[in-house]
Amino acid sequence: MTMTMNDRHECARAILPVAAMVASLVLGCAPKLVATGETLGTAAQIDLGHGQAASDGSWMVISQSPAVDGPPVRDERSLHDPAAFPLVLLVGDAPGVIIERYWVSPSERHLVVLRSGQLQVVDVAAGTWTELVAWPKGAVGDAEPLPTGPDQAALLGSDPDCFVSFAADGGSVLVPDATPEGPRLVLQQLTDGTRQVIDPGAGGLSWARLMAGGDAVAVGMTVHDGGPAAEAGQWRYEVDAFLSCTGPEEVPDGARNVTRVLRTDGTEVGRRPGDYQPMGASLVRPTPDWGATWWTPAEDRDVEMPSCEGTPLFVDAERSRMLMWCEEPGAELGAGHLRLETPAPDRRMDLGRFEFGSSVAFHDDQGRQVAVHMDGGPLLVDMDTGRLRRLPEGAWVVGIVTDRVLLHHDQSIRRRLRKIRVLDLASLDPVGSFWTRVAIGQLPYGRGPRVMLGPKLVDVSSGTVLGRTSRHPLVVTPEGRVLLLDPQDERRGENLLPRGPLRWFGPAALP
Repeated sequence: MTMTMNDRHECARAILPVAAMVASLVLGCAPKLVATGETLGTAAQIDLGHGQAASDGSWMVISQSPAVDGPPVRDERSLHDPAAFPLVLLVGDAPGVIIERYWVSPSERHLVVLRSGQLQVVDVAAGTWTELVAWPKGAVGDAEPLPTGPDQAALLGSDPDCFVSFAADGGSVLVPDATPEGPRLVLQQLTDGTRQVIDPGAGGLSWARLMAGGDAVAVGMTVHDGGPAAEAGQWRYEVDAFLSCTGPEEVPDGARNVTRVLRTDGTEVGRRPGDYQPMGASLVRPTPDWGATWWTPAEDRDVEMPSCEGTPLFVDAERSRMLMWCEEPGAELGAGHLRLETPAPDRRMDLGRFEFGSSVAFHDDQGRQVAVHMDGGPLLVDMDTGRLRRLPEGAWVVGIVTDRVLLHHDQSIRRRLRKIRVLDLASLDPVGSFWTRVAIGQLPYGRGPRVMLGPKLVDVSSGTVLGRTSRHPLVVTPEGRVLLLDPQDERRGENLLPRGPLRWFGPAALP
C-alpha cells in the first residue's frame, strides 16, 4: 500500500498528540524543588561558570560583583576584570570575603587563601582565620637572579600554586616563606597549629610539594652539586599544573635542575636530576623516549616504565599507578593496548588489545573502579586486580557515583531527552532508570548519594527522581539540598548577569 501526502499528514496529526502526552508525562512527573529559609551569602551578580563549593555546602568560592546592590551588569566582558568580579569566599550566611587565590584541603574543612598579600588558613568548622606567611608582592622571581654561586639561595617563580600543597589526610599544609636569608618552607599542622620550618639550603627553589604521607617534602631546585644534568623528557599530556612549575631551562655554568626529597627535619632522603611529579609514595618524570622513570625515595630505587606512546586515561596519584592507552606501532588506526602501570614491575598488567574509543574516563571515589570507552562499548576496569567487565554495548557512561554506574543509550523522545540507567557497581544489575533532558558529556552535580543530572535531583541508590528545577545548580549535598541562585532580575530580552540570593532548595519531603 502506497501512502499519499495527505495520508502522511493525517498520520502525523494523529501521532503528535500522543508524543506530546508521553513527553509531558516524562518531563512533568517530578515535582519542583521548593525553597527553604536558608541562604548562603548575600544577593550578588555572579558568573555561574566559575566557582567551587564544599560537598556539604558549608562554604563556596565564586566570581561575584562586590557591588551587590549596584545597577545590573549587562556586559559579560567585565567578568574577566578581577577588580569588577573578584573571587569571593562565602562561609555560612556571613558576608563574602574577597580573596585572590585559594586551595582546598582534602577534608574540605580547611582552605588556604591568598588575601591582601597574606597566605591565611581558614578553619570553616571553627570559623577562624589564621595568618601563615606573607606572600611577596609581584613576581617573586623577577627581582631575583638565578643563583650564580654554590652558597646563594633564591625563590624562583611567582605562582603560589607551585608551593602550596596539603597532605593526603588534610591534616597539614606546606607554604613558602621568602625570608631575607633565603626561601624557607613552613609545614603547618592544621589540627593544633604547630609548625615546622624547613630550610632547603642553597640554590634556586622552583617548586615544592608535600608528599602524600605528610612526612616528607619534594622540592625542585637549581643547585651547584657537580652532578650530571638530566636529558629533558616531555609528557605527551598535561599533568595538572606541575609542568608550569619546573626549573628554568637555562642555568648558570656548573648548575643543574634537580628534584630533592627532604624529611620534615630538613635532612635529605635523596635527589635525582630533572623535575619529578610526586605520586603517592613515589615520584615520576618523563624520559626522552616518551616513557617515564619512577623513583621511590624510601627504597632509593629507580624503575624505568616501558616506553608507551599513548594517553593516560586515569592517574591514581595516591597509589602511584596509571591506566594507560598505549598505541600499537604499525597497527591500523585506533588499535592499541590497555595497560595498568605501577612502579612495581610485577604488578604491571597488559589488559588486552582494543580499538580506542575516547580518552574520557570515570572513576569511583576510591579510584578503584574506572570506566573507559572503547570501540564496542564501555569497559569497567578494576585498578586493584586488572579485571575487566563489559558494560552494555552502545551505552555511554555518565558517571560513577558512590556504588552506582550511571549510563545512557543514545535514544530520546525529543532532542537531548535521554533515558538514564542506574546499575549497581558491584554486580552491574539494574537498579532503576529515569528520563531527563541532558546533553552528551554533561556530568552529575554532587558526590552522592543524591545528585543533580540535567534538571533533575536523583537518588542514585534507588534510581528515582526526587525533584526538578530549571536553574543551574551550584551545590548538591549528600542529603539532597540544592543551592540555586534565586534570581531577582528575570526580564526577558535583556542581557543581565544573574543576581539574587543564593538559596537552598530541596524536595518537599526528603525520603
